[in-house]
Amino acid sequence: MATITSSSTQAEIIEAYLDGVSYDTEGSVSKGKTFIEACRGLLVMHPADWQKGAHRIMYRPELWQSQLERALKWLEAHEDLSTSAGPGRAGVKHLDLRGFRD
Repeated sequence: MATITSSSTQAEIIEAYLDGVSYDTEGSVSKGKTFIEACRGLLVMHPADWQKGAHRIMYRPELWQSQLERALKWLEAHEDLSTSAGPGRAGVKHLDLRGFRD
């Protein structure tokens, strides 16, 4: 799924959540970002207590909030590794020998 926008439906946001839920086990920064967007969308689109006519649905937004916080921490720790030095070089460190023989 693309970026979540104001025209995204609840079904699309849930789909993005499920598509991104494996971000940490796959080590995927892009899935992590999708998951974060989906958590934010769920928090907005699903109030804790929703009623329409005789139907009442209760959600636990703290679940999505805790998942969001966990994903943000994971992304912070992994995003630099995936973007440093270009593709295929994530986590590569280079030795700096400037001044070695001064």
